[in-house]
Amino acid sequence: MKEVYKGNEILESFHQDHLFKYHNWLLRAANQYGSAYEAHNELQYNHIAISSLTIIEDGKVSIKENFHRDKWIKNDCANFYADRISRGFILLYRASFEIEIFDEHQKYKPEEYRDDFLFDIRCVNFNEKDNKYGWLSETKDLDVNLLIYKDNLTKNIDNLSGVYELELIRRPELTRDDFEIEYYQQEEDEKNERIDSWEGFEDEIY
Repeated sequence: MKEVYKGNEILESFHQDHLFKYHNWLLRAANQYGSAYEAHNELQYNHIAISSLTIIEDGKVSIKENFHRDKWIKNDCANFYADRISRGFILLYRASFEIEIFDEHQKYKPEEYRDDFLFDIRCVNFNEKDNKYGWLSETKDLDVNLLIYKDNLTKNIDNLSGVYELELIRRPELTRDDFEIEYYQQEEDEKNERIDSWEGFEDEIY
């Protein structure tokens, strides 16, 4: 038996109980995923071990940068987030846990073991209502973000590529460099518009 991966993960949510519900699902999914791997590879030990959940320091979301004041008022966000607003930020509950993965030999890069596991238990084919791990049925109502840097970075790159390909249909002369300049400038303009909407009303979120 060889430890092929060990690392910490962080869950983040506006609702503390969602963290524990998500973690409980993750434990069940890991047990099911590991049992199948163990049976297929004739392993005599647990393939995946997930630690208990530990509450850590709150995360923060800037209200001014992420919410236009008009929408904040329309959606009654002040009441919805009332007990989690602090000095212009919404505080997010955060918790960490550790994933350990074991195998007979190091067949893949350490991160590939983790990424394959997390992808498989959360992947649902387009023609299925759910996967065998209950990803949709057990987590769809949970407001939880699993903070995985590599996954988030890859997702951003893939999304940007998809938007660029769609824009090429309308503007075939557009280069990738010019597109990225326009894309990030638009994001910056939208963020500044949200910030400007709070001018003179900052006391509402402090």
